[in-house]
Amino acid sequence: MFAVCLVGITVATGLRRQMIIVDKLPFPSGIACAATLKEIYGKGSEAVMRVLMMGLAAIVAGSVKVLTIIGSLQPYYSLFGLKIGGESARRYTMALEPNLLMVGVGGLIGFRAAVSLLVGAILAWVVIGPRIVENGAARLKANETLLVLPAGVAFEPRDRMEYHAVRKQLVFGSRMSDEEFAHFAAKHDDVFYREALTKLRLESNHRFTSGATTPKDYLTTRALPSGALLAIPESLSQRVRVVHGGAAVQVTGALSESERDAIAENASPEVVAALNSLQSGSQFVQPAPNFSDLVEWLLWPGVTLMVVSSLVAFSFSWRSMLSSFRGNRGDPSEPVEDTGEVSKRWFIAGLAVAMIFAVTLQVLFFEIVWYAAVLGVLLSFVLAVVASRVAGETN
Repeated sequence: MFAVCLVGITVATGLRRQMIIVDKLPFPSGIACAATLKEIYGKGSEAVMRVLMMGLAAIVAGSVKVLTIIGSLQPYYSLFGLKIGGESARRYTMALEPNLLMVGVGGLIGFRAAVSLLVGAILAWVVIGPRIVENGAARLKANETLLVLPAGVAFEPRDRMEYHAVRKQLVFGSRMSDEEFAHFAAKHDDVFYREALTKLRLESNHRFTSGATTPKDYLTTRALPSGALLAIPESLSQRVRVVHGGAAVQVTGALSESERDAIAENASPEVVAALNSLQSGSQFVQPAPNFSDLVEWLLWPGVTLMVVSSLVAFSFSWRSMLSSFRGNRGDPSEPVEDTGEVSKRWFIAGLAVAMIFAVTLQVLFFEIVWYAAVLGVLLSFVLAVVASRVAGETN
């Protein structure tokens, strides 16, 4: 971490003059922090009034945030009923967020940058996003609850299957073929695992197989308390059964309220709770567009645009960049005065130390070949051009 910080400081030293003095990028967070510090340590009645104004703004913004957290003020997720590709605008993360933080950032970055962000959001999530969902290019993820992944079951990246232990969910991306289902089912014969797989296949395919005719015609399993006795009416014996050695109850389709009551009539409270959970869990949830599934398609074209635009801007200002490395010796052709520049000697010394230190640690700790390590440090300058320009323009 020390080596990474050292490289970062050295790179920032080389980029500082171009980004702040010449291009005068706003760097909204930096400006806000600097302005706050200046006003706090200011003197006189005007300084006091400015501090009071900042305190009032903090109270208003904080109150809005508290109201949002407790639910009194909700984001306009639906955008007044707007549909995108037949789905709620919320599915495509389009909303009017009642957060004054972004209002402040918008005021600092300026109208042009704010409009650019708005146009980019509409292009990505209103135009491109629905298109890649409609043609099936986006792998919408289906998920099912699975409390414990059976011992010995593991998934490869090519499987497109993941198990999220924290959320207790089995997640599959895209559509599951019959061959894939057989491949996953062969990993273990646990009834809960098999049930989750069956539901994932139905959800991921947007259609119903194995004789299912409605969205609710699939298996749902819930665990029963130890030693629980469950009397199943004859009329429901084709749809409700005890499985897993008496440890669970399994239902095909959804239970009506009267059917649930008939089963629970002579059951213990623990069994009734399991049946209630079974009923609430027997609703088919079809995968829908969401941020995590679409961002993989929309993020990287945006990153490419940022990288190219930043490097193009850099290519037109390389002479000014080099002047910061040489040190400004009062060249009359240079109109920009910069009294905070680090000397050429200090910069070269810092660059040498950072390079040697970072390369040595890469070779020792990660067994990276020395020339790749050197290239990595040098590319830090290129990537820092992109990162600092994006941060400076849009925060």
